[in-house]
Amino acid sequence: MTHEHTETIEVRGGRGELSLRHGRVDTALLYEGEPVAMVWSPHGAGHGRTFVRAQDLGTLEEAHLLRHVGPGARLSAILRPVLARLEDGRYHLELLPSPELEPDDGETSEAVPASGRFVDWAGLHEVADDEPLLIGTVPRDLLDRTLIEDLARWIRDGGRPAVVVLDCEADDVGFLVAGHAVLEAYRLADRAPTVLRITAASARHLPLREGADLLTRAYERIGHIVAAHYAATAGEAEKATA
Repeated sequence: MTHEHTETIEVRGGRGELSLRHGRVDTALLYEGEPVAMVWSPHGAGHGRTFVRAQDLGTLEEAHLLRHVGPGARLSAILRPVLARLEDGRYHLELLPSPELEPDDGETSEAVPASGRFVDWAGLHEVADDEPLLIGTVPRDLLDRTLIEDLARWIRDGGRPAVVVLDCEADDVGFLVAGHAVLEAYRLADRAPTVLRITAASARHLPLREGADLLTRAYERIGHIVAAHYAATAGEAEKATA
């Protein structure tokens, strides 16, 4: 993958809402101190990985500025809404062309029903560890279909809005923190996405006890997601039979 443009910045006075924790074989993304997603290797490196998603970052989707990103763009200016939410520290910013970056499985050309997709969002997922892992943080069910189609038209006309990925050094796990609708639009337009990558130079260490606590809180959050999913789908079913 060719790096088109890079910057290194120091975030000072950040709100610290969005942060990464990195252990020997695990990585966690937190928002306002609560787990969003967590990845770990149950049996150590080389034996597969497990991940869980417990919270969506729809608020970051709303804050991300949908603007054209050209080769000479000042990345720190474009990413200001996201950078302001990070913990203080040093971050590397990169503008990457990423033809191999793919969204979740499913045909974007068809509406995704709200029911039946919960398992794809939360729960335990087993994945191989021989490839970089990208984890989305907003369920596809919640994406605005009209916005995706509008973005796809803009992309076909030459627009290049950004997909924003957050990761840390010495790790191959990335979290998609903004631009889920943009990524779907690139797929719909059959264009390679423009990716802005934010890499934490020194993510805070994730000790074993804190990792276990985060996982417990993740499953508590999943319980709330299950209840909301049940209420939404049961409500639709009642309307259909009324």
